[in-house]
Amino acid sequence: MRCTRGLEWVAAAELTARFGARIDEVRHRTLLCSVTALRAELLESRVADDILLYCGEVVDVVHQRTAIGTLAEAVAELPLRTVLETVMKLRGARGSDTFDVVVSILGRRNYSRMDLEAAVGPVIAARTGMHQVEHGTEAIVTSEVSWRIHIENDIALVMLRIGRTPTHRRGYKTESSLGSLHAPVAAALSLLAGLAPGEMLFDPFTGSGTIPIEANALEPRICAIGSDIDRKNVLIACRNAHRAQSAAGFIIADAACTPVRRRSVTRLVSNPPWAQAVHPIGRLITHPDDMTKKLAELLAADGRMALLVSGNSSRLPTQLQSRHGMRLIHSQKLSLFGQWPDLVVLDPQGAGVRPLVLPGSLWAADIAASHQEVFPRQLPL
Repeated sequence: MRCTRGLEWVAAAELTARFGARIDEVRHRTLLCSVTALRAELLESRVADDILLYCGEVVDVVHQRTAIGTLAEAVAELPLRTVLETVMKLRGARGSDTFDVVVSILGRRNYSRMDLEAAVGPVIAARTGMHQVEHGTEAIVTSEVSWRIHIENDIALVMLRIGRTPTHRRGYKTESSLGSLHAPVAAALSLLAGLAPGEMLFDPFTGSGTIPIEANALEPRICAIGSDIDRKNVLIACRNAHRAQSAAGFIIADAACTPVRRRSVTRLVSNPPWAQAVHPIGRLITHPDDMTKKLAELLAADGRMALLVSGNSSRLPTQLQSRHGMRLIHSQKLSLFGQWPDLVVLDPQGAGVRPLVLPGSLWAADIAASHQEVFPRQLPL
């Protein structure tokens, strides 16, 4: 399974709790998992970027160009046809006769991913009887068979996507607003805020509605509401919710003076504007402190707040702590589209000491105590 960098442990929690998976190893953006049976339900993961079937590993993939031939020769010995037939059986149909290969490389090499894709593609074609399509061509759109090769250190992990499309590509999200949040990150934020039947979840910067829709998909028995000052965004969010068959609701409102009742929100989850792709408007420009105060006032005494902040919004956690009695209980960096935003979780000071608990009994406090690195390679499962 592939996920956003920094969310490996959240993805592990979801996989263990929802699908009974066993986490065998954690790598860069990758979880190696075992399940008792390969089931289509795995594709319902909300935090995963992609769900793939393990085909094998190739060792001694060195930095020199000799690795190109080494990888191609080794891939030819892997059970490519068996893995392909397993995935086709799960899907119930063969689909197109074309495939693509995508290689990702961690670190600098004396060759490019395109060099490897050009070398490995013909090998897969010969072993499977299928035709490779090149990236950048129209044919790639119709290809439903995608091989993924991830190279970290001197090991190449060879995998085949289980679904026809990546799990991060939500079917409901055919419309999007500027700066729209990556859906798996929205799901992870919602999980970190805590979801339980009867919770009131509110996103005051909802954009295209991704956070309320993802939260409602994870726990249908919550009340999920989003607001945005831009009427066009709210209309997009409403249409996305309709396509997702989601009960999430949306209103047009300025985040600094939203009509949502004071202390009524038990889970405030949001991605405030960073002043990069999306710039502050409304009272965020003239009265920026009003928005910070409003966020704190909306949250119930036993509520929880999960935010993704960067750039213009990076001061929010400090302001919420120093001026409005919030307590920071978790903070970490994510790697997202070439940037490193902070994922923060805050509680009201009067809420008492409450651990950050995720499904599957994963505790953020335990991970922080056991690992000095921001992104732990092994998890205390």
